Amino acid sequence: MLGRALAANRSVGMNVASRLEAEGLVERGTGRDRRSKGLFITPQGENVLADLIDRHERAEARLAACLEPGEDRILLDLLHKIQRGIAAEEADLRRPKVAAARPGRAIQAAEG
Repeated sequence: MLGRALAANRSVGMNVASRLEAEGLVERGTGRDRRSKGLFITPQGENVLADLIDRHERAEARLAACLEPGEDRILLDLLHKIQRGIAAEEADLRRPKVAAARPGRAIQAAEG
């Protein structure tokens, strides 16, 4: 799940989890089934996360200060449009490709 959330694969998710665990920010525990592990944020991870959120909010406020009144809404609308486009493209990439059947093969299969 972490790999998918990072728009990557299982290997990337495991690598990120291992790095976060090595830093003491998360710990592994029981997952939802025998094949998975749960990741749980530690108190140190909570502190780091709170600091990151605070920094993000301050950076966002500095950037928003450059905009004219109402432009923030336009910017958010455009960013959502881009996000929807990316999500649609990712969905297309995940959709299994079906080989186009040649007409002769379909008839043979129906007759056989």
